[in-house]
Amino acid sequence: MVLRAEPAAGERVLEPEFGDGRILKALKLAAPDALITGIELNDERFLAVKNDSVLSTGVELVHTDFLGYQPDETFDVIVMNPPFLKRSDVKHVMHAIAMLAKRGRLQAILSAGVLFREDTLTKALRERVKQLGGQISPLPDDTFRESGTKVKTARLEIDLRR
Repeated sequence: MVLRAEPAAGERVLEPEFGDGRILKALKLAAPDALITGIELNDERFLAVKNDSVLSTGVELVHTDFLGYQPDETFDVIVMNPPFLKRSDVKHVMHAIAMLAKRGRLQAILSAGVLFREDTLTKALRERVKQLGGQISPLPDDTFRESGTKVKTARLEIDLRR
C-alpha cells in the first residue's frame, strides 16, 4: 500500500489513525526525507509510537481526533487504514480526500462493505472516488490473516497525477 502511493523526499505525507505505527514505519522507510505526519486519538497507542526510537524523530505526531483535524496545508500522499466501526472508514476517507493536494495520492484500506452498501454516505464516497478517477477494489479474503483477522476488505486508490 505504501509503495503504491509512491511517497518521495520533500512531499507532505499523512497517516491518520496510526495505531501501532506500522504504516508510519513503512512510510519512513520508503521516503526517509518526506515530511510525515501521523495522527492518533488513542492515548496508549500515541504514547507507544511517540516513545518508539524509529518514529520519535523525523515524524510529526499529532494526538487528536482525525475527524476534527484541520491542517494548514494539503498532503501529497495519504496512506490510511481507518477504523471500520459504524462506517468510520467512509467518514475518515471523505475527510482525508479534502486534505489531498492537487496532484496527490491516497491509498486506504476499507471494509468491503464500501463496495455494496447503499447508505447515502457510502454512495457519496463511491461517487467522489469516481469523480477523482480513483477506484475501489476488493482485496483477497486472507489479506490480513497474519494480523489475526478475517475481515473482508477493499483497497481505495486515488492518484491525481493522472
